Amino acid sequence: MHHRLLILSVIIPLLTGSLAAQRKTPAKSGEEKSSVPSRPHLTAVARSDQDSIVLRWAPSTALGWIAGNRLGYIIERVTMLKDPKAARTSLHRLNAVPIKPWNLDEWKARISNNNRYAAVAVQALYGKSFTPNRSRGPVAALKDAADELTNRFTFALFTADVDPLAATGLGLRMVDKNIKPGENYSYRIRLAGKDSLAHLDTAFAVASAVPFIRPPAPLGLAVEAGEHSIILRWKNMPNPRGGFTSFNIYKSFDGGKRYVKLNDLSYLTATGENQKITGGQLFTDTGAVDYVRYKYRLEGITPFADVSETAEIEGMALDLTPPPAPKIKNSVQLTLRTVRILWDMPAISPDLAGFIVSRSSFALKDYHPILRRGVRVPSPGKNSSEETHDLMKLILPANARSFDDSTATMREPYYIVGAVDTAGNLSQSLPAYSETIDTTRPAMPKGLSGIINKQGVVHLRWNLGPEHNIIGYRVMWANVSTHEYSQCIDEPVPDTLFVDSVNIRTLSHFVYYRIAAVTDRYIQSPLSAIIALRRPDVVAPASPVFLDVRATDSSVVLRWAKSPSDDVAKQILFRRNHGSQLWNPLRSLGVRETQYTDTAVITKTMYEYQIEVVDSSGLHSAPSPVVQARPFDPGIRTPVKDLSVRYDTTSKTVKLNWKYASPRKERFWFVIYRAENQALVTEYSSLEGSAREFQDHSVRRSVSYKYAVRVKTEGGAESQLSESAVIRMPGK
Repeated sequence: MHHRLLILSVIIPLLTGSLAAQRKTPAKSGEEKSSVPSRPHLTAVARSDQDSIVLRWAPSTALGWIAGNRLGYIIERVTMLKDPKAARTSLHRLNAVPIKPWNLDEWKARISNNNRYAAVAVQALYGKSFTPNRSRGPVAALKDAADELTNRFTFALFTADVDPLAATGLGLRMVDKNIKPGENYSYRIRLAGKDSLAHLDTAFAVASAVPFIRPPAPLGLAVEAGEHSIILRWKNMPNPRGGFTSFNIYKSFDGGKRYVKLNDLSYLTATGENQKITGGQLFTDTGAVDYVRYKYRLEGITPFADVSETAEIEGMALDLTPPPAPKIKNSVQLTLRTVRILWDMPAISPDLAGFIVSRSSFALKDYHPILRRGVRVPSPGKNSSEETHDLMKLILPANARSFDDSTATMREPYYIVGAVDTAGNLSQSLPAYSETIDTTRPAMPKGLSGIINKQGVVHLRWNLGPEHNIIGYRVMWANVSTHEYSQCIDEPVPDTLFVDSVNIRTLSHFVYYRIAAVTDRYIQSPLSAIIALRRPDVVAPASPVFLDVRATDSSVVLRWAKSPSDDVAKQILFRRNHGSQLWNPLRSLGVRETQYTDTAVITKTMYEYQIEVVDSSGLHSAPSPVVQARPFDPGIRTPVKDLSVRYDTTSKTVKLNWKYASPRKERFWFVIYRAENQALVTEYSSLEGSAREFQDHSVRRSVSYKYAVRVKTEGGAESQLSESAVIRMPGK
């Protein structure tokens, strides 16, 4: 059925592109502002040709149109030259008299009787009435007047878009023939006077004197198959010449040899309550026969009544009415893996081809057909028509009312039955749930892993089990791996991730987890392998305790009991002098050591000791209680060694020599002992500690002398007498 556009009860703005200048509301904050002014304005476009330039303009509102009809329009032109001064001097007015609509006599003289667009233009200008239905009452009368003015304005602009003669007669078109090829021109169009109600802005258009190029075909032409109809869709994309204001549609019944025009008048889609023209266009051919292929052509018409290049496409109407939907009666489990589905048909369609049974894990989605054992599903790489054709060969016969599914599984318990007609249309039953017996335990979960952060938050993850009917996992924990495990929460976790929190201020270094899968029948899998997670160490180790302290003249011996903590990594022994505030680390010791001898000591100096341990996490224990020790001086020094004596005949003296190395830093001296003949040795002389020899000048001939040396210190300590050395003086 062909379509007509001009219905006076439907009011639509008919200029598109830059001539579809409609009032827009200001942009909200954050939105892109429209380039079209919000107040009434003029919009103009130009069509270039080598010997002329056609100008088209239009006001954006009905009041602006009335003002333009009364005052007329002034057209001015500037030749766009490289020299700005020369360009300004080229400004001149193209019309001596304002361009206005023709009067009735001019219309009668210039139009033919069969020009329907011109007749509509005359009616819009001078007709007595332009409102289909008149209302009663003052408010309704005002609305009728507004509707009438809008109708006149709208249809006047439409006729100007599709008929150059109507556009000229309406005062909305002019042809500038005084041009030079290759030059560029700028045009200014404005009202010839001022109007108190419509203050129209000036319109501008730019064009070049170049050969005319036919507009390209409309974009995006697509076809959609309907039932006994074919829908054509395309886009009306704007362009500098104003886009397309309307369209012509043609149809071929013989494969493209001959085309018939489907629209009596220029076609344009009216959509929406506010009847704005949208970028998407739509045409429905209701005269199509199902499964007959037709060809279509589409042409766009510009505001200058130019016809675009042709867009072509093929289409075909289809039978889209499915048969009545089946109704599943019951499902019966025959064996562990076999389920019988039974259904009824409320009515029989004459074109019923058969049935398809489908199965899914979900009640409302993801169904797939299940075919007889040994029959393969068509390849998914085929297109929809090929898949439908292949499935039609595999469907159950039209007299079938049951189907045995020998591959039934609890993973897909939902069934639907679809009825298919000879055209491939499908109607489906409501989903039916098949209850089956299932006592199979799910497999042991795998891939359990986890981490604990410093705050004691545990993150566990594991692999999803292969069973379709798993509803979750029970997460179990224990402080000791061999103890009984407890559930972290009462219900199964419906995920493969779980977050737990544990006490970190405890001496239990590890927390243990394992999980079990749970099916929708609450059948539980074997427990998974145990995973041990080490708690973050925030508890300092226990302090060691000194058991014994013994001081000698040259050392301090310390003995202690180890820390009872089992994660000790090392022990650190500290020492300081009594009265000092600063502890100095004396030695880092292994975890098994319980004794240490401090030999770097000075006698009569009071030392203080303490010990602490460090665990594997770097935590330090509290220092042990302080113990004290003072190395003492026994008052005994090492004796002199290698004492020797000889008589010097030259000096007639006895010379003594010896060796001595003091082990301490202290002041000491040597005491020389002497005896004559058989007498006991007595103190005889003394020397500074730096001396290692002595000369005895008081000796007599023929007398035997015995010598010995003793070390004495300033603190009162002394050594034993050295071994004696004896010498006999020569006689007379």
